[in-house]
Parts: sequence; C-alpha cells; structure tokens
Amino acid sequence: MKRDKEETKVIFKMARYPDGERELIAFFPGATANRGCISCYTHVGQHGEACEEFYARNCRNATPEQYASLKRELENLCGYRLKVVKRISRKDRATAWRWATPEGERVLLEIQREASMKE
Repeated sequence: MKRDKEETKVIFKMARYPDGERELIAFFPGATANRGCISCYTHVGQHGEACEEFYARNCRNATPEQYASLKRELENLCGYRLKVVKRISRKDRATAWRWATPEGERVLLEIQREASMKE
C-alpha cells in the first residue's frame, strides 16, 4: 500500500451504545464531512461519518493499547500517516466543513483573519 505524504490527524475514541455495546472508532477531524458530522473509520464499517452529538455524548478517549490494532490497520491497509491528537480544534472543524457549507467557509476565513492579525 502506498503511504500518504502528509500526516492525517486522528482521534481514537471508544464509543458506547445504548445497548451497552462498545466500538473503537477513529475520527478524522480535518477531513471533509457534512455539516454537523465528523469523518470516521471502524474495523467493520470502514470509512463513514458520525454526527458530532454522538461523538460528544457517547465517545471517550481510547488508550494506546485499545487503538493499537486500528491504528495499524489505517497505516498498513489504508496508507495513512497518522498524527494522533486528543481533541477537535475549531480550525479542523471549519476545514472539514468548508466544502460542505458556506458556514464552514465563513468560520475558516474568520480563523485565518484572526491569525493574520496576530502576526
């Protein structure tokens, strides 16, 4: 498998469903997604999206031991160069939504404007 040249930010979470079942999920905070959603990957379903409400209410950070096999799968089978992070930044969210909505583009421009004023 050819490896990506650029790093991809990933957040590994353990999701808990109402029936008590648990599932390890890799979330990609900077990847393009529909507004209100986050791009994600699981062993079984592979690539998809999850709503932010599910992410916030049902998911907790996974330990390195818990996510080791999923990380290997993403790197070896999918070709990702991963950078593990702990949370979604405002900039990542805006970047992910910019193609999906005018709101995402507006927020990204606002962040870029704020950054240029600090320089």
